[in-house]
Amino acid sequence: MYIKFLLALAVLLCASSVDIFLSRAGMLVGGSLTGIILIFVCFIAILINDKGSFFVRDFKSFPVGAVGLLLLFIIWALCSVFYSPDINIAITAFFRYALYFVVAILIGVFALDARYKSAVSFGIFISLIVVCGTIWVDVIYPRKYFSDSARPAGILMNPNAAAQSATILLLLAFIMFKSAIALFIMITFVIISVLATLSRSGFLLLIVCLASGLYLCRNSAFNLSLVKVVSILGIILGGVATTFIYFSGTTNITLLNRIDSIVKGGALLDLDDPRVHLATRYFEIWQQNPLLGYGTASTYGGEFDVIGATHNLYIKILVENGIFGLAIFIVSLLCFLLGSIARAGLGYIFPWSLIFVWGLFANTLLDSRLFYLVIVLLALSPSILHGKKY
Repeated sequence: MYIKFLLALAVLLCASSVDIFLSRAGMLVGGSLTGIILIFVCFIAILINDKGSFFVRDFKSFPVGAVGLLLLFIIWALCSVFYSPDINIAITAFFRYALYFVVAILIGVFALDARYKSAVSFGIFISLIVVCGTIWVDVIYPRKYFSDSARPAGILMNPNAAAQSATILLLLAFIMFKSAIALFIMITFVIISVLATLSRSGFLLLIVCLASGLYLCRNSAFNLSLVKVVSILGIILGGVATTFIYFSGTTNITLLNRIDSIVKGGALLDLDDPRVHLATRYFEIWQQNPLLGYGTASTYGGEFDVIGATHNLYIKILVENGIFGLAIFIVSLLCFLLGSIARAGLGYIFPWSLIFVWGLFANTLLDSRLFYLVIVLLALSPSILHGKKY
């Protein structure tokens, strides 16, 4: 029992980044290493208890070719360390990539084992509650406990990151849960939380995620009856209304202005957005050294005459690891996609497109444990959802 508790806690820390938040707040030492160490403790404890049988039995479910290509990208990131402008930062980044990937694989192994799947599922469920729940703490008490932003962001401190993480956690819920009631509750909670952030990227990812969920759960008890749809819409509308009832005057005005600009069409596709200019500038920098890039983590330390991040994973990889690094990364994701399609059907285009689109709006995914976790669990989802059939 204690192993399952530790496993659920470790998954919670890795999927929600609670340990990073607590470390920044001075309440915990170790940051992301806390969740990583707990995963390894669980792995060793289970390995001793089961004499290694669980690992040998379930390793065959992994798409070895795609995993190998992603590992090759991480090795290329190591090679890129040696010509990075700040080797110390680059080495730290490489170890994060490698450790996060290994941890995600271990969690995938646990998820395949019927004895520990419930612990992984519970950790993901609590992660979703924490991410969405802290968004709503920001809704009720703006700028008091978590984010200083005018828009609620919760424990992740950034409204776009919060909306994106909530959506990805919902995708993991579609993979790990079969209960229609539990899924409807989580869907509703995520929808109203993403709405509260008013994140445009969050809205887009949420639409793709819901389409993905309908496909992944097509053979389960999950269905969209009229009564349930009406109930969900009622809860959503109530949640949106609650948002504006509880918001302070200043925050409320900020959100109303954003809604007004979105409705008028000016904020849906804004080519004058500073993030567009940043991405363009980084693309121009990459063109000066297109093959190899400037080295792992070179966009972290202000090495270029640009103030701000790339806000795009693919441009970040281009600048840091060159066209060669991006090619390996894209091919590895395509191999995951094609493997899922071969095993379980063309509809897997939906969930994998969610991963691809996520990279268009976030540059820190390689430093996110949730990114590696969703790749591994999505790759294993045919086996997780349908057992030995796949």
